[in-house]
This record gives sequence, structure tokens and C-alpha cells, in this order.
Amino acid sequence: MFLEFPFLFLIALANLFYRSFLFFLESFFFAGNLKLWKVRWLLYSHYLFQEFWIARQRKKMMIKIPEGDLTYGETPFWTARRLILWSGIEKGSVVWDLGCGRGLFVLFAGIYFNMTAVGIDFFPFFTHTGEKVSRKLGLNQVQWIQADFLTLNFSSLPEPNLIYLASTTFSWGTICKLAEKLENLKSGVKVITLSAALPSKSFKQTKKGEFWFSWGKATAYLQEKI
Repeated sequence: MFLEFPFLFLIALANLFYRSFLFFLESFFFAGNLKLWKVRWLLYSHYLFQEFWIARQRKKMMIKIPEGDLTYGETPFWTARRLILWSGIEKGSVVWDLGCGRGLFVLFAGIYFNMTAVGIDFFPFFTHTGEKVSRKLGLNQVQWIQADFLTLNFSSLPEPNLIYLASTTFSWGTICKLAEKLENLKSGVKVITLSAALPSKSFKQTKKGEFWFSWGKATAYLQEKI
């Protein structure tokens, strides 16, 4: 037990330096974008002291959903910008984030690129908070849906140009089911997944790259519906 404490302290210290590095990058790139700073403040104020309640709700949900599907990290604004530019979609496009968590990717796409962005998450606290933040910022083009994306009727949503799936911790069963469901999309739709490509012959991989996230580096795969 005593040997674990220095190890945990070093991990916490490394994480602090890493997050400070990401904050510095965002401060450099987006210093003049007041809406992005407002997003940071609003999310911080809404989620302050909520970690215990979120963890408790997550534990209840694990009865129906694999634990990995409920594990969440963050896509920093700096990485969200790189991923969207990397995908090659145009301003004004439609973006879905499946398993959006707190919705940084969704909010960034709506504010920085003026895209129609849809955040979908099973956890109601995430989507309800996203709705509150969007209303305060007047982001009418950002939409939030509390649902299991495996059972959600996608035909009720605006047709996407890009789908983002931060799938690093998702169970392989979930990824396979989602890949099968996405085969109904129109040709040309692009999909970004993390750590693994979609296991479907209906998608061709066009790019692969390394990007930084709240938990460290991960491999992103850009695929296109054939």
C-alpha cells in the first residue's frame, strides 16, 4: 500500500502536466474565440462536484450496458479541430457524435465550424447539460439526443457528412453491431473511429493517424461508406 502512493502520485503529476499542455495549446489556437471559453466555463460550473453522482449512475447503467461502453474520455478542442480538418468535410456539414459524453466535439463543431452537430449519449445528464449549454450560447444548430445509438432510429436525424465515434473502450460486440447498422448510410458518409476500424466491407479506410486525447495518444481511422 505504501509503495502504491508514490506511483499514484507520479501518475497524477504526469496527468496534470499533460492536461496543462493541452490547455496551453487550446489557449494559443483559440484565444480570440469567446464562445469556446464560455463553453469551458459553463461545463466546469455544471459538472463541478458531480463526479460522485455520475459514477453512481454509471454503475446502475452497467447492468444493461458493457462497462467499456460507459467509460468516457474527452476530445480536446485542439484535437477536434485537427480531426475535422483531417476528415476533409466542408463548413456547414452535418456531424454526429455517437457516445458524445460531455459533448466537446459536438460543441466545437457547432461553434468553430458552424456545423449542424448532433450529440447522442445514453447518459441523460450529459445530454441534458449539453442542451442547457447550447441554449445559453444560442447554438440552435446543435442537437442533443439521449438514447442508445444501437437502437436509435437514425432516419429521424439530419443526414450526416461525418460520424465520430470515440470507440477506444467500446466492447467489440458494440462496434460490430454499430458497423452493421451504419451499412444503411448513403455512400460517401465519412466515419472516424478510435483504436480500431469498423469491421465492415461497406467501408473503405482512407486515412490513419495519431492524435492526442484526454487520456493520451490514440490511433484514429477515417473510413468512407462505399
